[in-house]
Amino acid sequence: MPDYSLSKAVRELLNGGNLTGVERNAHYMLQREAEGMGEHAWMHTNNARDQALLVPIETFLTRQLTTSGFPIGTETFGVSNLLTWSACARAGATFLPGLSRSVNLWEIGQLPVPEWLPELGMITPSDPLFAGYPVSPKRISGLINISTQLLKQQTGPELDRILISDISRQLASYLDAAALYGTGPAGNQPLGLTGAAGVAQGVPIDSADLHGSFCALEQQIENANVSMDSYGVLVSPATKNTLRTTPSFTGGSITTWSELTNPQSSPEITDGKCFAGCWQCLTFCLWGKGVELLTDPFTLSQSNQTRLIASLFCDVGVRYPAAFATTAAVT
Repeated sequence: MPDYSLSKAVRELLNGGNLTGVERNAHYMLQREAEGMGEHAWMHTNNARDQALLVPIETFLTRQLTTSGFPIGTETFGVSNLLTWSACARAGATFLPGLSRSVNLWEIGQLPVPEWLPELGMITPSDPLFAGYPVSPKRISGLINISTQLLKQQTGPELDRILISDISRQLASYLDAAALYGTGPAGNQPLGLTGAAGVAQGVPIDSADLHGSFCALEQQIENANVSMDSYGVLVSPATKNTLRTTPSFTGGSITTWSELTNPQSSPEITDGKCFAGCWQCLTFCLWGKGVELLTDPFTLSQSNQTRLIASLFCDVGVRYPAAFATTAAVT
């Protein structure tokens, strides 16, 4: 939705709660869709100013922000959003938006057995085996504070870029942390790779042969007969520094980091583990088609700030656990 302005919608809520234009149409369209979600409906209040603004999810998933120029033409700005802040997304994770209920996501666990046949012959019946895993909505929220005066005075696309970037950074951090370390429904969060059944845990890494260890790790995952198009390795910034300063072989000038396939680093990785896998098999499930944004001009009114609280219903599903592995700490 290229003509949508997040800052304009927030500014209109602060000035009385009457949305106009594209932002009004988007809000009420998302509200009608949310009402059909039953127990997962968005928050509603009688006070227009306290009512949550529903922002199209595309605002936080598209990489570009295009706005109308004056007097004619358009301007395109790069925007840091969920796809750029999330290391899992950069590695190739799948996003599945628009869900409305708790669901089971299915995949073929075992393909039918093929046969070579003569010119005249009948194939032996063979059924594929289907495997499924449940996903259900879990709420994450991010909070930012911004100058009320800036919100009311800034009318250009630069403020949209700031708001989208800051909100996306928070939500992406929570999504990555849950995808990697989530403790499951008991902690009101998704179940991450460190707790998912079937994910190889603590694969040993030989500090004297880092390159060979990562080659063996990649081979282990490829043996699971999964597409390697989205294979990658996620590490902490500290581990990245270790791999960037360690030669791939004794006396060599090529570092271990440069030899890895699709390496990514993320501050959400809080230990020396490495997370390797085919990331298209990790699915971020999003409920509804919008992000709920609550404007709070009262809590920080004495310092002339407005608090923005963004909420999203989501879950993380591991479609094929054998496509992933975590390692022991890299030293």
